[in-house]
Amino acid sequence: MPPGQQNWLFPKENLEHTPSRKDGMSAESERAVRKSICTFIQRVGTHIHGGHGSCKPMSMNTAKVFFHRVCMSQSVATGKQNPKLLGVTCLFVACKTEEDMRPIKEYIWAMNQIDVDENGQNLYPYGTTTDETIMPKGRKRHKWMVDEESVKFQQVRENMLQVEKCIMQMLDYDFSVRHPISFTKEIIQFLDARRKRNEDNTDFDEKRRLVQGDGSVLSELGVQIYNMAYAMANDSGSTTLALEYDAAVIAAGCVSLAVKASTKANPFKLIKVSKWTKELVAHFGSKKDPAMYPKEVAEQLKKDCIEDVQNQMLDLYDEAEMTKTSVQNQQIVAEPEPPAAPPAHASSSSDPAGHTTTTTTALPATRPAAPVAPGGGSSHSNGSHKPSGHGSAAPAGPTQPAAAGRAQDLADLEAGKTVSMKGSGPKPHELVFSKETNVYKCTCPVWRNVPLRENDKTCRHLIMIRSRNTEMGRVGEEGIAKMEKAEEVLRQQYPQARPSSGGGGGGGQRP
Repeated sequence: MPPGQQNWLFPKENLEHTPSRKDGMSAESERAVRKSICTFIQRVGTHIHGGHGSCKPMSMNTAKVFFHRVCMSQSVATGKQNPKLLGVTCLFVACKTEEDMRPIKEYIWAMNQIDVDENGQNLYPYGTTTDETIMPKGRKRHKWMVDEESVKFQQVRENMLQVEKCIMQMLDYDFSVRHPISFTKEIIQFLDARRKRNEDNTDFDEKRRLVQGDGSVLSELGVQIYNMAYAMANDSGSTTLALEYDAAVIAAGCVSLAVKASTKANPFKLIKVSKWTKELVAHFGSKKDPAMYPKEVAEQLKKDCIEDVQNQMLDLYDEAEMTKTSVQNQQIVAEPEPPAAPPAHASSSSDPAGHTTTTTTALPATRPAAPVAPGGGSSHSNGSHKPSGHGSAAPAGPTQPAAAGRAQDLADLEAGKTVSMKGSGPKPHELVFSKETNVYKCTCPVWRNVPLRENDKTCRHLIMIRSRNTEMGRVGEEGIAKMEKAEEVLRQQYPQARPSSGGGGGGGQRP
């Protein structure tokens, strides 16, 4: 097939017969490998320096799509190849296609920095250096920045360059990628006029609009849904949705799921899926732009496809929630609260020049809190959190106040608002996200005492709102380990501190 002619969309049966499956991998194992490598790509991208901060979110999203495409022709079964090297080389290629170039040494150093063993200890697979000289632009040389002339560095460099050639051949030199986030705002604006009316039209007033003015600016409700849909669209990169559906279809599924996910606080109700999808096909068709809205969009914008997108996203969040619940059940650590002032050594770390961390495009690629049943475990298996067609009209409704509260806290946090959470002291802790510096902050003593730069810090409150897996992907195992160590130190210093009872603005409970 000539370069550029492959649409990279596969029927479901093809996804059940990938090279990895033929090599004996189970569906669950292959899905786990894909997800872990997508997380690794994200972490490498956020730890790369290169003089321009971390990689652009669009570059990291493109790399994930490249990785999924390569997995349709290459096996990631044990013993076949190094999935991490394959994933990072996909990022190397993606940064070139997105005009976000970095020297190859930056990718190698980032891999060397973040690769850890099962206990969270740094492995430094390519060695370390004792050279602490100041590099150009005042950048300090860390121990993971190994000498470029060392044997291990040269070996991994040559391997990456060889894998790069293979990736380009497997991609058929077709580097075009359509991203769901490109369609999110347009679909929200379209759905604004597709509200479900009451008989007396009382539910069709201005305060329920998703847009305001001439429709080019989102309302406060529209921004809330946009934030959640944007995060879901970014999270879809960890699934194989990009191999099954066009980006516009994925965006439509994420937007409609975001509307459902805020059922309690959001009075916006959509008309039937089967109706608005037909109208959306006509809307896209009126654009008369086959490059932007190819035939696959019209073929896939149907109720069953939208629901499949939603179900796969819910599966993703359910898996993350079950993992988080399992970890919490195994290790419940009470956060100590000093009775008076924080320890003398408490301080806020400043970010070294050029070291910044991001997780999405203009908005962070943050995973919304997965729906949780009142009993604490995932209820997805019995269909109680599926979209229409699976027993529920919303993933989190009025019967799940805790889940709705977490979703609201998440939306407020990502929008830059301050979220308050009850601690063991008289004053609540305040969490805030700075879009300018891409730093998540908390006023709790644990966050203040983690010995890392600000954009590598986390705490139990951030984990509760954003989920442990999301925070693990942002700060890595080292960040989680340093956080737990800071908890232990503070607990020893203040043994009389009582456990925090938790509880945020939306009613979430501390783990």
